[in-house]
Amino acid sequence: MALLHQMQAQYPFGHGELNEMSNARLSRKVQTGSIKMSNGVELPLFGLGTWLADSPEELELALKVALDAGYRYFDTAVQYNNEHIIGKVLEKYFQSGSLKRSDVFITSKLPFYGHRPEDAERHIERSLKRLRVDYIDLYLLHGPYPCKVDGKGDLLQDEDGKPIPDLIPHIDTWRAIGVSNFNQEQIHDLYNQAEIPPHNLQSKDEAELKGALEAAIDAGYRYIDTATLYQNEHIIGEFLEEKFNSGKLKRSDIFITSKLSLLDHSPEKTDKNIQESLKKLRIDYIDLYLIHGPWPFKNFAFGPGQQSEVDLVPHIDTWRVLEKYYKLGKLKSIGLSNFNQQQIQAVYDQAEIKPQNLQSKDEAELKGALEAAIDAGYRYIDTATLYQNEHIIGEFLEEKFNSGKLKRSDIFITSKLSILDHSPEKADKNIQESLKKLRTDYIDLYLIHGPCPFKNFAFGPGQQSEVDLVPHIDTWRVLEKYYKLGKLKSIGLSNFNQQQIQAVYDQAEIKPQNLQVDFFS
Repeated sequence: MALLHQMQAQYPFGHGELNEMSNARLSRKVQTGSIKMSNGVELPLFGLGTWLADSPEELELALKVALDAGYRYFDTAVQYNNEHIIGKVLEKYFQSGSLKRSDVFITSKLPFYGHRPEDAERHIERSLKRLRVDYIDLYLLHGPYPCKVDGKGDLLQDEDGKPIPDLIPHIDTWRAIGVSNFNQEQIHDLYNQAEIPPHNLQSKDEAELKGALEAAIDAGYRYIDTATLYQNEHIIGEFLEEKFNSGKLKRSDIFITSKLSLLDHSPEKTDKNIQESLKKLRIDYIDLYLIHGPWPFKNFAFGPGQQSEVDLVPHIDTWRVLEKYYKLGKLKSIGLSNFNQQQIQAVYDQAEIKPQNLQSKDEAELKGALEAAIDAGYRYIDTATLYQNEHIIGEFLEEKFNSGKLKRSDIFITSKLSILDHSPEKADKNIQESLKKLRTDYIDLYLIHGPCPFKNFAFGPGQQSEVDLVPHIDTWRVLEKYYKLGKLKSIGLSNFNQQQIQAVYDQAEIKPQNLQVDFFS
């Protein structure tokens, strides 16, 4: 069901609903904008990715529903092994007159074992044949790591079973117009040598992110969460600089969190990473800076047969660099993300400046992690109905309140409405249950966890999820009710896109006060 999960943001449904929805021809169509690439071609901002779609039956059905729902952008690749299925479905639509070729935007990609010029030409011709089209709208080099193949096209491997790199200059492969998963330096080298420069980098959607930021800021959002890993700090920085320069925002109006890459835990790399984050974000300081996780790597491999190499850097060595920039005023608060109890305690015991925030979802060790976090000075706790741990947090906090070690006003709690509880009746019950489980009279920030409501959500083989077509504003009215009652001090949205935010904002009596989203694609 991997492909179907990708469609949930706009049309969440189970396998059974797909037939019913497709046969009924959805009356609700996807509304999507586009962005103009450097060659003038309009690239749709919303489409269907087909990675991990390994079932022909499922993919055909998903494509049919997507097309009937108004999807016009389809992303595939040689390595996805599904171009022939997409071609078969599209051909039926073209022949029936339901669609013209010009109505559909198709992206495909050259595999890492096809970088030699003669191989690249062969793969492009085969993709055209499998897709049953005369042209492909956007064709990308799928990655910057070419590997050698034998005369039959099979991967050559060394004695350890690893693919053998093929040292082909990227410019020699450059026959198509786009790159995917290339880093900045690789793009720059290619761009400088290309007769026709890349028209598209497939990775981080700059237009969509800037649009989402615009809508969020206009709606009153003032907290932005990013990370080196998300590769979008530069976009956020450009956007915020424009706002600051225009006088529409002051730096002090915005709270920015960023995080250290798992590839940069060595002190030298950590130092460089922090400086680069400040430079990309175009700011003098970061409000909260976290070590993104406790697993440092020297390199992180994605290609088949490749191996990641662990970097055995003590956490405290990395922490010392954060302390340095904290003292310089460049990092206003510093903390840990996704560390377990023992890892938190180890840093805490050796730290000169104790961690000031813990961002964690480790349910198994939650009580221990909470204990270490509170002792370390953490005062912000993020949970959700979905996490199924509100009762643990509630028990823990009640003990602290009763002991006099904490007051309720010392703690800021965020929780979120389940995707199963968007109907007004269920939303009402969910909020009451969250308050009861958390053993609190109010929740500081309460969010609708996502824009895709379900009546039931199935994980088991052959089981079906059932979508619940509840208007977002109907759910929002319940949050407004509890806001007025003082039970929810602030209310907001999580993982909503620009259009969805705007739709709620336009109809809301009490405007969303926070958008929680990791801006990466």
